[in-house]
Amino acid sequence: KHKEEKGDSCPMRIGGVNHININCSDLEKSREFYEMLGFQVWFPLSYDADPEGNNYLERCLNIPEGAPVTGYYMKFPDIGPYDTFLDLLCWPQSEGDAFDPGKPYDHARRLGHYRICLWSKDFDADLKFLQEKGVEFVGPPSNQMTKMGLSQVACFYDPDGTVIEMTNDWARPKEEGSKAKGIFDGGETL
Repeated sequence: KHKEEKGDSCPMRIGGVNHININCSDLEKSREFYEMLGFQVWFPLSYDADPEGNNYLERCLNIPEGAPVTGYYMKFPDIGPYDTFLDLLCWPQSEGDAFDPGKPYDHARRLGHYRICLWSKDFDADLKFLQEKGVEFVGPPSNQMTKMGLSQVACFYDPDGTVIEMTNDWARPKEEGSKAKGIFDGGETL
C-alpha cells in the first residue's frame, strides 16, 4: 500500500474523473431524463460508428465482440476539458447472447458503484423542479453535516431506478447571486 508521508507523493498521475457510465434499458427515455437534469448530448455512441474503437473497449471490459451498444456521451454546458462527463449506454441482448441486464442496486450497502452526486447551484429551485416533474425520490430530502458545515441532500431515481444524489455541498465556492437561505433550517446555502 502507498504510505503518505511528508514530502512523499503518489506515483499515479490521475487528473480527475473522466466520465461516469450509466447503463439504461431505454436510451431515448434516459437521454430525455438526463437532459432534464441539464446534461447535453456531446456526441452519440454506437458500435457501427466506431467499430475499431468499440472493439478495444469490448476487449478491455470482456464484452462479446459486436455487442450492439448504443448511447450518448453527455456533458453539462460550458464545462472544461477535465470536467466529468456522462457515458449513457444501452446494451440490448443479441441473438445467442446469455446477457441479462438485471436491475440497479436495491440498496446503498452493496459493493461497487451505487449512485452519482450532482452539485446544485440552487438546491431549492432544483428540488421544486424535480418534484413538479414527478421524479420519484428514494427518501425525503434532508440535511447532512459535512466538514464544511451543513448541506442539503436529495436522492432520486432515473427511469431505470439508478440513484442520483443532489447536494448543495458547502465545499463549493459561493457565486454571485446565490441565495441566502434554503428550505431547511440549516442557514445559508449556496
